[in-house]
Amino acid sequence: MRIPRLPKSLKSLLYLMGINHLYQLFHNTPLARKWFMPGKRVDVGGYKIHYHMTGPVQSTETPTVILEAGMGGSTPYWTAVAPIVAKFAPVVSYDRAGYGWSDNRTEVCSIECLVEELHTLLKEANIQPPYILVGHSFGGVVNRLFTQKYPDEVAGVILVDSATLWKGKKGFEKHNRKARVRNTLLKMGFPLWIAQLNLLHPMMLKPLKDIPWRTKLALFNMFFLRKSARTYLTELSIVADCVEAAEQESSLGEKPLIVIRHGKEVSDTAPEMLKETEKMMIEAQERLMKLSSNSRMMVAKKSGHQVIMDQPEVVVQAIREMQKFLLEGWTPPKPAKKAADSENTAVQTS
Repeated sequence: MRIPRLPKSLKSLLYLMGINHLYQLFHNTPLARKWFMPGKRVDVGGYKIHYHMTGPVQSTETPTVILEAGMGGSTPYWTAVAPIVAKFAPVVSYDRAGYGWSDNRTEVCSIECLVEELHTLLKEANIQPPYILVGHSFGGVVNRLFTQKYPDEVAGVILVDSATLWKGKKGFEKHNRKARVRNTLLKMGFPLWIAQLNLLHPMMLKPLKDIPWRTKLALFNMFFLRKSARTYLTELSIVADCVEAAEQESSLGEKPLIVIRHGKEVSDTAPEMLKETEKMMIEAQERLMKLSSNSRMMVAKKSGHQVIMDQPEVVVQAIREMQKFLLEGWTPPKPAKKAADSENTAVQTS
Protein backbone atom coordinates (compact mmCIF):
# COMPACT_ATOMS: atom_id res chain seq x y z
CA MET A 1 0.00 0.00 0.00
CA ARG A 2 1.38 3.33 -1.05
CA ILE A 3 1.44 6.07 1.64
CA PRO A 4 0.12 9.37 0.21
CA ARG A 5 2.61 12.26 0.12
CA LEU A 6 1.87 15.14 2.43
CA PRO A 7 1.46 18.66 1.00
CA LYS A 8 4.53 20.88 1.46
CA SER A 9 2.59 23.31 3.63
CA LEU A 10 1.59 20.52 6.04
CA LYS A 11 5.17 19.20 6.09
CA SER A 12 6.45 22.65 6.97
CA LEU A 13 3.91 22.96 9.77
CA LEU A 14 4.88 19.58 11.22
CA TYR A 15 8.58 20.51 11.08
CA LEU A 16 7.88 23.78 12.91
CA MET A 17 5.83 21.99 15.56
CA GLY A 18 8.64 19.48 16.07
CA ILE A 19 11.30 22.19 16.33
CA ASN A 20 9.09 24.14 18.74
CA HIS A 21 8.58 21.06 20.92
CA LEU A 22 12.33 20.36 21.03
CA TYR A 23 12.96 23.99 21.91
CA GLN A 24 10.58 23.80 24.89
CA LEU A 25 12.57 20.82 26.17
CA PHE A 26 15.95 22.52 25.59
CA HIS A 27 15.08 25.92 27.08
CA ASN A 28 15.54 25.26 30.81
CA THR A 29 18.52 22.93 30.55
CA PRO A 30 21.81 23.91 32.25
CA LEU A 31 23.42 24.09 28.80
CA ALA A 32 20.88 26.64 27.52
CA ARG A 33 21.22 28.78 30.66
CA LYS A 34 25.02 28.65 30.53
CA TRP A 35 25.36 29.85 26.94
CA PHE A 36 22.30 31.98 26.25
CA MET A 37 20.98 33.39 29.54
CA PRO A 38 22.29 36.83 30.52
CA GLY A 39 22.48 37.43 34.28
CA LYS A 40 21.52 35.07 37.12
CA ARG A 41 18.59 33.28 38.75
CA VAL A 42 17.63 33.50 42.42
CA ASP A 43 15.17 31.53 44.57
CA VAL A 44 12.23 33.66 45.75
CA GLY A 45 10.36 30.96 47.67
CA GLY A 46 10.16 27.65 45.86
CA TYR A 47 10.83 28.94 42.36
CA LYS A 48 13.59 30.93 40.68
CA ILE A 49 13.47 34.36 39.06
CA HIS A 50 15.92 35.50 36.40
CA TYR A 51 17.46 38.98 36.60
CA HIS A 52 20.23 40.84 34.80
CA MET A 53 22.18 43.57 36.61
CA THR A 54 24.75 45.82 34.93
CA GLY A 55 26.37 49.20 35.49
CA PRO A 56 28.51 50.72 38.26
CA VAL A 57 28.64 49.52 41.87
CA GLN A 58 25.54 50.35 43.94
CA SER A 59 25.65 53.41 46.18
CA THR A 60 23.19 55.61 48.07
CA GLU A 61 24.24 58.55 45.86
CA THR A 62 23.30 56.64 42.68
CA PRO A 63 20.03 54.72 43.21
CA THR A 64 19.66 51.42 41.37
CA VAL A 65 17.27 51.58 38.40
CA ILE A 66 14.72 48.73 38.36
CA LEU A 67 13.08 48.08 34.96
CA GLU A 68 9.59 46.54 35.07
CA ALA A 69 8.21 45.35 31.71
CA GLY A 70 4.59 45.35 30.62
CA MET A 71 2.44 42.28 29.96
CA GLY A 72 4.27 39.77 27.82
CA GLY A 73 7.56 41.59 28.36
CA SER A 74 10.77 40.62 30.09
CA THR A 75 14.50 41.33 30.08
CA PRO A 76 15.02 41.58 26.28
CA TYR A 77 12.39 44.33 26.03
CA TRP A 78 14.90 46.71 27.60
CA THR A 79 17.69 45.97 25.12
CA ALA A 80 17.73 49.58 23.84
CA VAL A 81 17.50 51.14 27.33
CA ALA A 82 19.49 49.09 29.86
CA PRO A 83 22.96 49.24 28.20
CA ILE A 84 22.83 53.06 28.01
CA VAL A 85 21.56 53.48 31.58
CA ALA A 86 24.34 51.11 32.75
CA LYS A 87 26.88 53.75 31.72
CA PHE A 88 25.75 56.07 34.52
CA ALA A 89 23.72 53.99 37.01
CA PRO A 90 23.29 50.40 38.26
CA VAL A 91 20.34 48.92 36.35
CA VAL A 92 18.32 45.72 36.81
CA SER A 93 15.88 44.08 34.41
CA TYR A 94 14.14 40.82 35.23
CA ASP A 95 11.63 38.23 34.04
CA ARG A 96 8.49 37.95 36.12
CA ALA A 97 7.68 34.35 37.01
CA GLY A 98 6.49 32.43 33.96
CA TYR A 99 8.39 34.58 31.46
CA GLY A 100 11.73 34.01 29.77
CA TRP A 101 14.32 32.35 32.00
CA SER A 102 12.20 32.46 35.18
CA ASP A 103 10.30 29.46 36.57
CA ASN A 104 6.52 29.29 36.78
CA ARG A 105 4.91 30.43 40.04
CA THR A 106 3.87 27.95 42.68
CA GLU A 107 0.71 29.95 43.53
CA VAL A 108 -2.09 31.87 41.82
CA CYS A 109 -0.88 35.27 40.61
CA SER A 110 -2.22 38.54 42.06
CA ILE A 111 -0.95 42.10 42.28
CA GLU A 112 0.27 41.42 45.84
CA CYS A 113 2.10 38.36 44.52
CA LEU A 114 3.83 40.46 41.82
CA VAL A 115 4.93 43.11 44.32
CA GLU A 116 6.26 40.56 46.80
CA GLU A 117 8.00 38.65 44.02
CA LEU A 118 9.97 41.77 43.06
CA HIS A 119 10.71 42.69 46.68
CA THR A 120 11.95 39.18 47.48
CA LEU A 121 14.08 39.13 44.33
CA LEU A 122 15.81 42.39 45.28
CA LYS A 123 16.41 41.15 48.82
CA GLU A 124 17.71 37.69 47.87
CA ALA A 125 19.93 39.11 45.09
CA ASN A 126 21.33 41.67 47.57
CA ILE A 127 20.25 44.61 45.42
CA GLN A 128 20.11 47.37 48.00
CA PRO A 129 17.71 50.36 48.03
CA PRO A 130 17.14 53.15 47.19
CA TYR A 131 15.56 52.35 43.83
CA ILE A 132 14.32 54.30 40.83
CA LEU A 133 11.38 52.23 39.55
CA VAL A 134 10.73 52.39 35.79
CA GLY A 135 7.53 50.63 34.74
CA HIS A 136 6.11 50.29 31.23
CA SER A 137 2.36 49.71 30.75
CA PHE A 138 1.27 46.97 33.22
CA GLY A 139 4.70 47.27 34.85
CA GLY A 140 3.74 50.78 35.95
CA VAL A 141 0.89 49.32 38.01
CA VAL A 142 3.29 46.93 39.76
CA ASN A 143 5.63 49.84 40.50
CA ARG A 144 2.86 51.99 41.96
CA LEU A 145 1.83 49.27 44.40
CA PHE A 146 5.46 48.53 45.26
CA THR A 147 6.06 52.21 46.06
CA GLN A 148 2.95 52.39 48.22
CA LYS A 149 3.96 49.28 50.19
CA TYR A 150 7.70 50.05 50.47
CA PRO A 151 7.94 53.86 50.24
CA ASP A 152 11.23 54.05 52.15
CA GLU A 153 12.96 51.90 49.54
CA VAL A 154 11.91 53.96 46.51
CA ALA A 155 13.69 57.19 45.60
CA GLY A 156 11.61 57.96 42.48
CA VAL A 157 9.10 56.50 40.02
CA ILE A 158 8.93 56.69 36.22
CA LEU A 159 5.68 55.51 34.59
CA VAL A 160 6.03 54.78 30.85
CA ASP A 161 2.59 54.86 29.19
CA SER A 162 1.34 53.11 32.31
CA ALA A 163 -1.91 51.15 32.45
CA THR A 164 -4.78 53.15 34.00
CA LEU A 165 -8.55 53.03 34.29
CA TRP A 166 -8.90 55.06 31.07
CA LYS A 167 -11.66 52.77 29.82
CA GLY A 168 -13.61 53.18 33.01
CA LYS A 169 -14.43 50.26 35.25
CA LYS A 170 -17.00 48.77 32.83
CA GLY A 171 -14.45 48.75 30.01
CA PHE A 172 -11.93 46.90 32.13
CA GLU A 173 -14.52 44.40 33.31
CA LYS A 174 -15.30 43.60 29.67
CA HIS A 175 -11.57 43.22 28.95
CA ASN A 176 -11.25 40.97 32.02
CA ARG A 177 -14.09 38.70 30.88
CA LYS A 178 -12.49 38.25 27.44
CA ALA A 179 -9.17 37.30 29.04
CA ARG A 180 -10.88 34.73 31.28
CA VAL A 181 -12.61 33.20 28.24
CA ARG A 182 -9.19 32.88 26.55
CA ASN A 183 -7.80 31.18 29.64
CA THR A 184 -10.72 28.75 29.72
CA LEU A 185 -10.15 27.89 26.04
CA LEU A 186 -6.47 27.43 26.80
CA LYS A 187 -7.22 24.92 29.57
CA MET A 188 -9.46 23.05 27.13
CA GLY A 189 -6.55 22.65 24.74
CA PHE A 190 -6.92 25.79 22.62
CA PRO A 191 -3.62 26.46 20.77
CA LEU A 192 -1.23 29.08 22.15
CA TRP A 193 -0.35 30.56 18.76
CA ILE A 194 -2.58 33.62 19.18
CA ALA A 195 -0.96 34.55 22.47
CA GLN A 196 2.49 33.93 21.01
CA LEU A 197 1.74 36.18 18.05
CA ASN A 198 0.71 38.90 20.51
CA LEU A 199 4.13 38.53 22.14
CA LEU A 200 5.81 38.75 18.73
CA HIS A 201 4.32 42.17 17.94
CA PRO A 202 6.86 44.35 19.82
CA MET A 203 9.73 42.60 18.05
CA MET A 204 8.33 43.77 14.73
CA LEU A 205 8.68 47.37 15.90
CA LYS A 206 12.47 47.21 16.16
CA PRO A 207 14.63 46.06 13.21
CA LEU A 208 16.42 42.83 14.05
CA LYS A 209 19.68 44.20 12.63
CA ASP A 210 19.77 46.73 15.50
CA ILE A 211 19.64 44.04 18.18
CA PRO A 212 22.74 42.09 19.42
CA TRP A 213 22.69 38.41 18.46
CA ARG A 214 22.49 37.20 22.07
CA THR A 215 19.47 39.44 22.61
CA LYS A 216 17.87 38.13 19.42
CA LEU A 217 18.11 34.61 20.84
CA ALA A 218 16.67 35.83 24.14
CA LEU A 219 13.78 37.51 22.30
CA PHE A 220 12.93 34.36 20.38
CA ASN A 221 13.31 32.42 23.61
CA MET A 222 10.65 34.58 25.23
CA PHE A 223 8.23 34.78 22.31
CA PHE A 224 8.07 31.08 21.49
CA LEU A 225 7.90 29.60 24.97
CA ARG A 226 4.49 28.15 25.79
CA LYS A 227 4.90 29.13 29.45
CA SER A 228 5.39 32.79 28.47
CA ALA A 229 2.22 32.75 26.38
CA ARG A 230 0.30 31.17 29.28
CA THR A 231 1.64 33.78 31.71
CA TYR A 232 0.66 36.54 29.29
CA LEU A 233 -2.94 35.27 29.21
CA THR A 234 -2.97 34.93 33.00
CA GLU A 235 -1.87 38.54 33.44
CA LEU A 236 -4.52 39.64 30.95
CA SER A 237 -7.15 38.03 33.17
CA ILE A 238 -6.05 39.94 36.31
CA VAL A 239 -5.13 43.34 34.84
CA ALA A 240 -8.47 44.94 35.76
CA ASP A 241 -8.18 43.89 39.42
CA CYS A 242 -4.55 45.04 39.54
CA VAL A 243 -5.27 48.49 38.10
CA GLU A 244 -8.28 48.93 40.37
CA ALA A 245 -6.13 48.05 43.40
CA ALA A 246 -3.58 50.66 42.33
CA GLU A 247 -6.32 53.28 41.90
CA GLN A 248 -7.65 52.62 45.41
CA GLU A 249 -4.19 53.33 46.85
CA SER A 250 -3.63 56.31 44.63
CA SER A 251 -1.30 58.75 46.39
CA LEU A 252 2.49 58.69 46.20
CA GLY A 253 2.74 61.79 48.40
CA GLU A 254 5.80 63.87 47.53
CA LYS A 255 7.63 60.99 45.86
CA PRO A 256 9.37 62.26 42.68
CA LEU A 257 7.36 61.07 39.65
CA ILE A 258 7.88 61.31 35.90
CA VAL A 259 5.02 60.28 33.63
CA ILE A 260 5.93 59.44 30.02
CA ARG A 261 3.07 59.12 27.56
CA HIS A 262 3.11 58.22 23.87
CA GLY A 263 2.62 61.12 21.51
CA LYS A 264 1.90 59.53 18.13
CA GLU A 265 -1.60 60.71 17.31
CA VAL A 266 -4.22 58.74 15.44
CA SER A 267 -4.90 59.67 11.84
CA ASP A 268 -7.48 62.33 10.98
CA THR A 269 -9.27 59.67 8.95
CA ALA A 270 -9.45 57.24 11.88
CA PRO A 271 -12.92 56.28 13.21
CA GLU A 272 -14.38 58.66 15.80
CA MET A 273 -14.44 55.87 18.41
CA LEU A 274 -10.67 55.42 18.03
CA LYS A 275 -10.10 59.18 18.32
CA GLU A 276 -12.24 59.33 21.46
CA THR A 277 -10.39 56.36 22.95
CA GLU A 278 -7.04 58.03 22.28
CA LYS A 279 -8.29 61.24 23.93
CA MET A 280 -9.33 59.31 27.06
CA MET A 281 -5.96 57.56 27.20
CA ILE A 282 -4.10 60.89 27.07
CA GLU A 283 -6.32 62.36 29.78
CA ALA A 284 -5.69 59.28 31.94
CA GLN A 285 -1.91 59.68 31.56
CA GLU A 286 -2.20 63.33 32.57
CA ARG A 287 -4.21 62.32 35.66
CA LEU A 288 -1.32 60.10 36.72
CA MET A 289 0.66 63.25 37.45
CA LYS A 290 -1.71 63.92 40.34
CA LEU A 291 -0.37 60.83 42.10
CA SER A 292 2.47 62.97 43.41
CA SER A 293 2.83 66.63 44.36
CA ASN A 294 6.31 66.41 42.85
CA SER A 295 5.62 65.26 39.28
CA ARG A 296 6.61 65.93 35.71
CA MET A 297 5.40 64.80 32.29
CA MET A 298 7.35 63.88 29.16
CA VAL A 299 5.78 63.20 25.78
CA ALA A 300 7.43 60.75 23.38
CA LYS A 301 6.14 62.38 20.21
CA LYS A 302 7.24 59.69 17.77
CA SER A 303 5.98 56.74 19.82
CA GLY A 304 2.99 54.53 20.06
CA HIS A 305 2.43 52.50 23.22
CA GLN A 306 5.80 50.69 22.89
CA VAL A 307 7.82 53.77 23.91
CA ILE A 308 10.74 51.66 25.16
CA MET A 309 11.29 50.42 21.60
CA ASP A 310 10.01 53.36 19.54
CA GLN A 311 11.92 56.04 21.48
CA PRO A 312 14.15 54.42 24.12
CA GLU A 313 16.15 57.67 24.34
CA VAL A 314 13.13 59.32 26.00
CA VAL A 315 13.14 56.71 28.77
CA VAL A 316 16.90 57.15 29.22
CA GLN A 317 16.43 60.93 29.37
CA ALA A 318 13.77 60.52 32.07
CA ILE A 319 16.09 58.31 34.15
CA ARG A 320 18.87 60.90 33.83
CA GLU A 321 16.51 63.68 34.90
CA MET A 322 15.26 61.67 37.86
CA GLN A 323 18.82 60.94 38.93
CA LYS A 324 19.74 64.61 38.59
CA PHE A 325 16.65 65.69 40.53
CA LEU A 326 17.54 63.44 43.45
CA LEU A 327 20.86 65.31 43.67
CA GLU A 328 19.88 68.86 42.68
CA GLY A 329 16.10 69.21 42.34
CA TRP A 330 14.07 69.87 39.19
CA THR A 331 15.45 72.38 36.70
CA PRO A 332 13.02 74.77 34.96
CA PRO A 333 11.70 73.37 31.66
CA LYS A 334 13.22 74.77 28.48
CA PRO A 335 10.96 77.07 26.39
CA ALA A 336 9.23 75.20 23.58
CA LYS A 337 10.96 75.80 20.24
CA LYS A 338 9.18 76.11 16.94
CA ALA A 339 9.33 74.04 13.73
CA ALA A 340 12.91 72.71 14.11
CA ASP A 341 12.21 71.01 17.42
CA SER A 342 8.59 70.05 16.80
CA GLU A 343 9.57 66.38 16.48
CA ASN A 344 11.52 66.25 19.72
CA THR A 345 10.44 65.23 23.19
CA ALA A 346 8.28 67.75 25.04
CA VAL A 347 8.72 68.16 28.80
CA GLN A 348 6.16 69.75 31.11
CA THR A 349 6.00 70.34 34.85
CA SER A 350 2.94 69.82 36.97
